[in-house]
Amino acid sequence: IKLKIGTIKCLKNKGKLMATVIKFSADEYKSLMAIFNILKENCDDITIYNGKIHQLSNSKTMIYDIDLSNFFKNSTVYINSIKKHYSLFNMFAISNNEVMLRIDDKKYTWMDKKSKIECLIPEPSTLNPAYMDENSKRSQDTKSMGIKIFETSMDRTIIDRISQASSNKALESKIVTLNIEEDKATFVIIPQDLLACTKLDVHSVDELNNESFNCSTQYDINTFILKTEELNISLFKNKVIDTGFTTIYNCDIEGIPFKMWSLTNYVNNK
Repeated sequence: IKLKIGTIKCLKNKGKLMATVIKFSADEYKSLMAIFNILKENCDDITIYNGKIHQLSNSKTMIYDIDLSNFFKNSTVYINSIKKHYSLFNMFAISNNEVMLRIDDKKYTWMDKKSKIECLIPEPSTLNPAYMDENSKRSQDTKSMGIKIFETSMDRTIIDRISQASSNKALESKIVTLNIEEDKATFVIIPQDLLACTKLDVHSVDELNNESFNCSTQYDINTFILKTEELNISLFKNKVIDTGFTTIYNCDIEGIPFKMWSLTNYVNNK
């Protein structure tokens, strides 16, 4: 990777095939960085194939399904080591300028009016996790989703409370626990210090479908801290794993349709 400072004068190279140039308004680029910011916590690399992201997390417990075709059309972009490169890419978002991505046969060039970042195109086979094709994604859907237990939504107020709780000194927890008791489900934040006497019941679902459960499962708290006005959540009994849940999240992140699955095990409560 290479960062160059200076004026961008030319995007054409005579005698060679024309490169693909993708333009982002300042707001569009900020939206893209919001997506990268989520992925960098759970994915080493990112594959945008024909304008879309379909990939597992590093742990293979989450699946991301994100349509970026409004920006990338049918272009394919491979980004390695996103966590290391994110702050570099995000410099352009902070500057609030139009950004362009130039794609040729050897490298990607991200640029605004003053600077550019050049990245050699990585070998796709070296990326982790690998891109999931449509057949693999549909197969995963079919295997993962059994009986739907509930569907609910968290508004901006609830999302903000979860975010505040993640750094609150009385809680100091990076986990959201979902407790299900017969016909009610509650998302709870409990301190990591088991001797602490504080907990936050952040969101409840009063009507469950089909089966009654008496169990609990846990999620990384960052799963819920998203830049959205409403997060829709559906919980399914996993078809394959006897003590497994599949949770599907749908929302709009700064104009981008965002969907992800998480696979968790549950523990029966006595």
